[in-house]
Amino acid sequence: MCTIGYHKALNLIFKNRDKSEITTEEMVAEDNYIAFRTKGADYFSCGVNRYECGFVSAAVNTPQWTDLIYKGKVQQANQQLKVEKRGLSNPMILVSEMLSRARKIKAIIDKIESSELSWQGYNILLVDSGQASLIETYNSDIRIRELRPREVITNYFSLLDFGPKDYSEYPSSFRRHEYGNNNIKSAASVNDLFELLKPADENKRKKIWRRGAFKTISSSIIDLKRRLIYYSKDINEDYSIFRMH
Repeated sequence: MCTIGYHKALNLIFKNRDKSEITTEEMVAEDNYIAFRTKGADYFSCGVNRYECGFVSAAVNTPQWTDLIYKGKVQQANQQLKVEKRGLSNPMILVSEMLSRARKIKAIIDKIESSELSWQGYNILLVDSGQASLIETYNSDIRIRELRPREVITNYFSLLDFGPKDYSEYPSSFRRHEYGNNNIKSAASVNDLFELLKPADENKRKKIWRRGAFKTISSSIIDLKRRLIYYSKDINEDYSIFRMH
């Protein structure tokens, strides 16, 4: 339930990670990549490798599941999610497995397209030194388009017919999308992205940093050229810099 984005001129991708439950994250750093994930998970939520290939992702679920979470009906929401994911695989496992060796994002895209697996709903933002793409996955449907030079994406599809369709079905997703795309227009530095993702102004915070049923648990900005990640897990905490080994 995240906010992700791309800034071509700064060569940065970014993610505010939102969860419906408290989650502890961990950094995984090797000689050829660095990534973050839920502690012990089998996939990364974001990462970059030595070849300047990086990704961030945002899940897309049904309005029915989102509504149950907002109403505090956690047990029913968990059952709904099991139904929604039945027979579907998480594409982020494949993306994460390929991060260590992919020299270009085309290799990852080709692998997703050629797989016989059916996929869970995801917006996957993939960038390398020559290509920037958004992949939408759900079931056997896959759509790919070029990213705009400055773009913010949330938890709904622009191409696939699945998930929330308008503001009434997931207000936060559409509100974050509007806020992000309006504010990224004037972003000229990484400090501007710090402010976009973790605003000092309380009114702006309400539009991007989530509290309540869904909580923002971390913020990550990936510098593809320098192959590092700015990371913070609290709205009042400065970003720390993490590099691969």
